[in-house]
Amino acid sequence: MPTPFGGDQHVERLPRLGHVSDAEREVAADNLQSGLSRSAVAAASLMTGVAMVVSVAIMIASFKQTVYTWVDQTVQADLIVSAADPSSGVSTVPLPTSLANELRTLEGVLEVDALRSRSITYQDRQVILNIADLDVFARHTEYPFLEGDHDAIFREVISQDSVIVSENFRYRFAVQRGDRVTLPTPEVPRSFR
Repeated sequence: MPTPFGGDQHVERLPRLGHVSDAEREVAADNLQSGLSRSAVAAASLMTGVAMVVSVAIMIASFKQTVYTWVDQTVQADLIVSAADPSSGVSTVPLPTSLANELRTLEGVLEVDALRSRSITYQDRQVILNIADLDVFARHTEYPFLEGDHDAIFREVISQDSVIVSENFRYRFAVQRGDRVTLPTPEVPRSFR
């Protein structure tokens, strides 16, 4: 039975290289046949490795672009001031309200948005609650909403006891536009629309 790469018949098919003898060509043909399974595993591993590198590179590029887009749409500040927390880098220490008022008096300061972030428990899960001056936030962001007009949503939220929830929050807690959300406050839990 003929073998795909063995035997004298295939030695003649190998290209003649200037300094390679017939014996060397025959050994090469025999090695190709005997190492076929070994070569196939190596080739498959190489292809898998290249595919993984390409897919990870695409994923990283996509993630970077998503972060850049989010920052461009939501973070329009020239300067962000926060209290440093040496243990985590994220401050849970609020800055005094008077600091925001002082910053507003500085020459060249157009507006100040005093943002406060807190970790709270909502339906037995930890979530981040951001409290901001939505008048300022609305004027200086292109915050993307799943539905509705940007300006109309901010007018509605500012004029009523309303909250804006993230897409993650919406899906995690099955919250739809217009639903009521009860959040803990320093006095008692309050319901927001």
